[in-house]
Amino acid sequence: MIQHFIEVISATLLVNTLLEINKIKTNFSYLFSENLLRLFIGFFLSVWMARYLGPESYGKFSYVITLVGLFLPLYILGSDEVITKFLVKKEEEANEIMGTGLAIKLLGSFLSMLIINTLAYALRQDEPYLRLGIVVYSLAMSFQAFGVINNYYQSRVEESKTSLIRNLVLFPVSVLKVVFIITQQSWEYFVWLSCLEVSAAGLLYVWLFTKENYSIFRWKFSVNLWKKLLSFCIPFFVVLFLEQALFKVDQLMIGEILGDKVLGEYGAANKLINLWNFVPIAFLTSLYPSLVSSFPDSKRKYRKTRRLLLGGLFWFSLIFAASVTFLGEYIVNFLYGEDYRLTGELLRIYSWVTLLSYFTIARGKLFLIEGRRLKNIFLMAFTFVANFILNLSMIPKFGATGAIYATLISLFLGVALLIVTKSDRELLGDFLLSIIETPKLLIDKLR
Repeated sequence: MIQHFIEVISATLLVNTLLEINKIKTNFSYLFSENLLRLFIGFFLSVWMARYLGPESYGKFSYVITLVGLFLPLYILGSDEVITKFLVKKEEEANEIMGTGLAIKLLGSFLSMLIINTLAYALRQDEPYLRLGIVVYSLAMSFQAFGVINNYYQSRVEESKTSLIRNLVLFPVSVLKVVFIITQQSWEYFVWLSCLEVSAAGLLYVWLFTKENYSIFRWKFSVNLWKKLLSFCIPFFVVLFLEQALFKVDQLMIGEILGDKVLGEYGAANKLINLWNFVPIAFLTSLYPSLVSSFPDSKRKYRKTRRLLLGGLFWFSLIFAASVTFLGEYIVNFLYGEDYRLTGELLRIYSWVTLLSYFTIARGKLFLIEGRRLKNIFLMAFTFVANFILNLSMIPKFGATGAIYATLISLFLGVALLIVTKSDRELLGDFLLSIIETPKLLIDKLR
């Protein structure tokens, strides 16, 4: 079915060459395979690790990963999609774009480490080991700067190459996790492994780039391009940060209000949901260059592709949420045991967040392509503020389930705001139309 969906997308894009169609299919296939592999390995290891550590220690581990992960958009200063877009449009200036892009990411890394560790000291003064874990992990995340190489391969629809790199890192890290569980190491060791995974991927990107007869020493820094990229990156960073905060601030608030044990149970549910995010990410990553190239030259082609993308995301999330509602609680009880009694209930409710969260993420990417950055900032800021206020009132009253309902309500309000202006109603109309169109196109293709 996935293969048929990509074939429908390729046909809708009116791609002129068989080579481009094959690149889209190959890129998606590699990304899908990589993330499917991560799903199975990550699912098995996250369950085993959560059972071994117990809710409280797993909560501490989740707190470190969540706090640093919250600032991922600042690490890259919102530059990934922007750099990819520039590389698609101006491939002949790749060395200048990548050199300047690296400088932007390094600036973001420095600012991130400064803010993260200041927050960690203020919030967790009495927990030196937790703060040390945050220091080390925040430093390792600076290797995200070499993601500019991944942006280059994305622009060429060749992310299959960097996908293989990430798999090379996945296996030894997974083996070490098993060793640490068997030898009964503390939660701090798993933070170190997360550091190894991030930093090794960045260094191997450089190795791949060099192996293909490219050189990072040819990259150039341009002050003019720096200003131009930042003018795009900063608004997009704001959107990404609000997006990241929207889906992570609940975990930090649960940790501070309800404690690490409840955070561990909530984090386990969140982890199981996020393991499946590879499907929308693979769709968006593979189709992004084509969406960029078709706008604004062919509005008809762009809108048809947009509807298929939104429809595919909606139907995947609906099937996923319905399946988890019926089976999730039993699966959690079987996998995690009695210590995670709350996780099953949380998972069942949390799965329905994907119906709106996938649309919200896709809307951000589409608004970037369409040049509607300020509108996207407004929508994300409104959604985040609504979510934050609702969390403050609902977590103390309803516990961890209150955080999920707060996210659902705030996301719904953010989508409902699209009825205000004509251009936004057009997007909302395409979304609603896609719910009907996509199954019909897939059925026709299967015939």
